[in-house]
Amino acid sequence: MKFITDIPLYCWLLSALIGALISGIIYFKGNSGNILSKQQHLILSSIRFLGASLLALLLLSPLIKGVLTTSTPPTIWLAVDNSSSLVKYKDKYTNIVNSIKSSLEQSKQEFEVREIYFGQEASAEGPLDFKDDVSDYAQMIQQVQRNSRGKNVGAAIILGDGIYNRGISPVYPAKECRFAFNTITVGDSANYFDQEVLSVTHRKTVQLHNTFNLQVDLKFNKCLNQYASLEILENNKEIYKERFNIDDDNFYVRKSIPIKTETQGLRHYQVRLKPLRNEVNIANNEKSFAINVVDRNRQILIATHGPHPDIRSIRNALDNQSGYQTTIAYLSDKIPELQAYDAVVLYQVPSAQQQIPTLLKNVVQLKKPCMIITGPQTNYKKLNDLLLGFKFQPLDQASYNQINTNDNFMPFKVEREELEQFKTWTPLLSNAKAVGLSNSYSALLTELKDSRSPKLFVGSMNKQRICCIVGEGIWQWPVQSYLKENSFNTYNQLLGKIFNFLTDQETGAKFKIEHPQSIQEYTPLIVRGSIYDDTFNPIRDLEIKMNLTDSTGKNFSFVMNDSGDGYQLNLGNFPAGIYQLQCVTTIGNEEYTKNSELLITKNQLEKENIKANFNMMNNLALQTGGQSYSEEQIDQLINDLESAESIKTREDQDIRMINMIDYQWLALILIIIISLEWFLRKFWGTV
Repeated sequence: MKFITDIPLYCWLLSALIGALISGIIYFKGNSGNILSKQQHLILSSIRFLGASLLALLLLSPLIKGVLTTSTPPTIWLAVDNSSSLVKYKDKYTNIVNSIKSSLEQSKQEFEVREIYFGQEASAEGPLDFKDDVSDYAQMIQQVQRNSRGKNVGAAIILGDGIYNRGISPVYPAKECRFAFNTITVGDSANYFDQEVLSVTHRKTVQLHNTFNLQVDLKFNKCLNQYASLEILENNKEIYKERFNIDDDNFYVRKSIPIKTETQGLRHYQVRLKPLRNEVNIANNEKSFAINVVDRNRQILIATHGPHPDIRSIRNALDNQSGYQTTIAYLSDKIPELQAYDAVVLYQVPSAQQQIPTLLKNVVQLKKPCMIITGPQTNYKKLNDLLLGFKFQPLDQASYNQINTNDNFMPFKVEREELEQFKTWTPLLSNAKAVGLSNSYSALLTELKDSRSPKLFVGSMNKQRICCIVGEGIWQWPVQSYLKENSFNTYNQLLGKIFNFLTDQETGAKFKIEHPQSIQEYTPLIVRGSIYDDTFNPIRDLEIKMNLTDSTGKNFSFVMNDSGDGYQLNLGNFPAGIYQLQCVTTIGNEEYTKNSELLITKNQLEKENIKANFNMMNNLALQTGGQSYSEEQIDQLINDLESAESIKTREDQDIRMINMIDYQWLALILIIIISLEWFLRKFWGTV
């Protein structure tokens, strides 16, 4: 520690004055001068002056500035791809990792080396076992960035094959880091004799006895003049077969195949290419998926005055959800009979011009699930007369209000990431506020400045399910969704969840179970449940017993309770196969049971693509100011790290103001001075 005194001059002068006065009174006005010689007299008075002055200085409590200097060597991150696509290079890869670590430890410059192994997850602990079936470079870089805050990070070294099959491109999060990423790519980037099922596009839900198109993208590499055999199986039964010639060395084809549904329920499909002779990789020849075949689509009637972008956005969202069919009815035309529809959308209806009392009366009397969207044309008095459990309070002037979210929203599950995105969506134009909501309603979106003013809420009144959106302009929400994530998924899923809530009027609607109908193996299976009373208010103190059965008859039992965020349970990871799930709960004296089926497909992401992505690794280094190195250039990498101006030991200074009286060694000096004076006086006979 380095000390810097910053004691004011007056402290020194005052202490010296006090010391001089005390010394003068004792040795110049006392009788000691008759016994002591002049020299002894001077020595004792000087010692008393020092002791008294030091004591006075300590009693004034002056502060001393202490500067503690610490040196922090630069941190070098060593990120190692631990995915199964590299297992064929296991020995060579392990030697490269050990060589890098050894070279960094023996470097001329001191480095703090921090290791991180990544695949499906990123972890600071090994072992290097190449067992991860997924590669997520972006997640690893984001974790490195979080763990680098406030640290003297010099650079990062990424060792891998550059193949990422989960998450976004790693270049984007890497560009946000304040240090360079250097890359070493291991693997083979050669093009092999290979055929691949690139993707299969399909609807998740299809109506029984309808025909849907299956879009299959196929790629063939160095397969010129070969014949490909494409097969499609439904529940292990072949339903389609095609054989065609490959007339190019780099051949791509998209097939649109009509499939007719003949059986209701969850149907399992396989799209596969028959392996060719001498084909190197056959793991990418097949894709599996599931489609839910329903007896009928849910019919949605949209009643409105005329065309509006909001209506188009609702219709597009439901069309993408599948399982829905929408009908737009203009009030100037004849309104269809409501009995044929599962839900009704009242878009700025009723209005001052068209009050449509018959339509409103039928919506209430039939307890038809209803979405109400208000706007400048809405007649709020007529809506208030419906007694739906809330009222509208018209405003003098329409305005835009920023959106906030309700984290405790319960009627259906909304992910936290979705809630955060909702907050960024464009405000709606509102000329009224919803007030006096009954306890059976729950708001998902509210005004940012007034949480008591809901913008989107759902609930029920007299066993009629209702959703209300206060304001027009929701057509901008899918635009915001696309700008954020390059897709309309968040908006489409929100509309899908709302209409699932509105139209779920089956006998067991008090008890609902949600889970994905198809997932990849080793992906956590998360099951969510909802339990409602007679007024569709959530019940949160019951338990749900679950039994999961695989295709061999093996059973797995679970119990799900309300976790504070609704009924939700992570059942864990399971191997590929077809599973039956039975969920049971008791509401009052009545037992409710839900049976469902799900498909867990093989996870072969690391086997489907075995071509090392040198371009991504080179671009990652280039975009962050780093360099790409070959496995033979480890010494050059270390030399570049040692000579880099930005990679230096950092010296940090911790400045502390310390009270002088807190130093014990000063007290010791004071005791020594006093003791020395007493000893001399004793020795010279003045005591």
